[in-house]
Amino acid sequence: MRNLLFLALLLFLGCAGSPQVKINEIDLIDKYTVRFIGNTSKENAKLLESILTKHPKEIDTLIVTSSGGEVFGGMHIGYLVHKFDLKVVIERYCTSSCANYIVTASNDVVVSEGAFLGWHGGSTQPMYTPFEEEISWFSRIQRFFRQADYNEDMDTYLLRWQERELEFFETVGVNQAVTILGMMPGLNEERDSMLFSYDKETLQYLGLNIKFENEEQVELSPDGTKVVQVFNITHDKLEVLLKRHNKKITRGT
Repeated sequence: MRNLLFLALLLFLGCAGSPQVKINEIDLIDKYTVRFIGNTSKENAKLLESILTKHPKEIDTLIVTSSGGEVFGGMHIGYLVHKFDLKVVIERYCTSSCANYIVTASNDVVVSEGAFLGWHGGSTQPMYTPFEEEISWFSRIQRFFRQADYNEDMDTYLLRWQERELEFFETVGVNQAVTILGMMPGLNEERDSMLFSYDKETLQYLGLNIKFENEEQVELSPDGTKVVQVFNITHDKLEVLLKRHNKKITRGT
C-alpha cells in the first residue's frame, strides 16, 4: 500500500520527472480550439486565461493532455472551462488534477480513442488515507507547490485546499466524491492500479457528462501496463458509499 501511495504521489504531482509534462503547449490551433499539453501549474492557467479572454466568443473547445500538477492551478483552469462553457476533449490522457478539476468543470467531455482518464484522490483523501501517516508524502506536495507558503503547516494547508475544493465542486455541480470513491473501504480493497475511474452510469450519477470514443474505457497503457481500474458500481452500492462519505464530511473527520 505504501508503494501504491508513492506511485500515486508521482501522478498527483503531474509525473514531475516525466519528459512529456515538461513540454507545455497552450496554443490556438484554430479560431475555435485551444490545445493544452502540460501540467496544471498556475502559470499555465494564466496563459490559458489570457488566450480565452482575447477570444471570448470564438473559442468553444479545449483539447487537453495532462497528468495533472498543482491543485490550485488545476482549479483555476477548471473555473475557466466552466466560465467559458468549453467542451473538453482528452487527447491522450487526463489524470490527477486534470481529472479532478478540468474534466469535472465541463458539461461536454470526450475521451478520444486510445486516451485514458483517471482519478486517485483529492482534498478529502485524509478521511481514508490520513496524511499524518504519510508526512513525507505531504511535504513533497508542499515543496512542489512553489507558490505555497512554506511556513504554512499541514493542517492549515489542507484546510485551505478542502475549502477551495468544496467551493469548486459546488460551482461546477459535480459530486466531490468522484475524487476519492476508489479509495473508500468497499472499493479500495479491490484496487490493482494507481488510477481509478467508474462505469458510465456512475459517472453520470456523480454529475459528469463524458463520452468515450472507445467502446470500453482504456485501462492499459500502450505497453500493456494497467494504469486505470474502472470500477463498476451498482446503484445500491454507490448510494451506500456516498452516504458514508457524506457522514464523514458532516462529522468533519
